[in-house]
Amino acid sequence: MAEWALPHINLELCTRCGACVEQCPGHAVAMTADGPSFVQPFNCTYCATCEGVCPQGAIACTYVVTWAPGKQHPLSTAESAEIKKRTSASSAPSAVRP
Repeated sequence: MAEWALPHINLELCTRCGACVEQCPGHAVAMTADGPSFVQPFNCTYCATCEGVCPQGAIACTYVVTWAPGKQHPLSTAESAEIKKRTSASSAPSAVRP
């Protein structure tokens, strides 16, 4: 059986603020004694909300979700555009001052 392709949580960067736990729509993430953990991995919706809300950048989604040809994305066009905007902004290189 293949391993789950879940977001990776870097516990060394994590400050245990709980934003990922609060915002996870599937309630897949819970705060444990060691920090946030995917306690219910089967509930992960692969939405990458946890990555987006982490103020420390401690969560990385290393997977890519693609839709089969002819299948419609379940989000509205406006929601999809907002996600693309947030994703491209967070992955854009930062400006370098001379």
